[in-house]
Amino acid sequence: RCRKLGIACPALYYVDMDSSKIYMEYLHSAKTLKDCLSEPLSSLQPICAKAGALVGTLHAGDIVHGDLTTSNLMMRNDGSLAIIDFGLSYFSSAEEDKAVDLYVLERAISNVHCEVAEKVNELILESYCQAFGSAKQVLRRLQEVRSRGRKRLMVG
Repeated sequence: RCRKLGIACPALYYVDMDSSKIYMEYLHSAKTLKDCLSEPLSSLQPICAKAGALVGTLHAGDIVHGDLTTSNLMMRNDGSLAIIDFGLSYFSSAEEDKAVDLYVLERAISNVHCEVAEKVNELILESYCQAFGSAKQVLRRLQEVRSRGRKRLMVG
């Protein structure tokens, strides 16, 4: 379904139900977004734009990743961004589910790249809004999710 939306992800070649094995494309020499975000801030705008557009397209197709971290977004040698690890993904049109997806990504960025997190998250959300027509409603819900998250962090 992601490929139909134009989202780069590893191709699934074969599922062997008897031996519980999945055969899929290997992303040669790809770097995680986590590694890419270690580059100077001045070079991060195109990377963040691609990440926001990818997540926006994913959500426009009512796909929620469920584990949207910087380790699950891969920059290929050709400059394209691919998404991996759909083990927790599901289909949903709910703004809450999409907002939680964004919140998980924000937290992943903030926890590992605190010095550039604010700007990186801002750039990602700008591109997200351009790619996803219903982004405003999701961003409103994201504010609620953030406030619940802060309360949970304060209480422990």
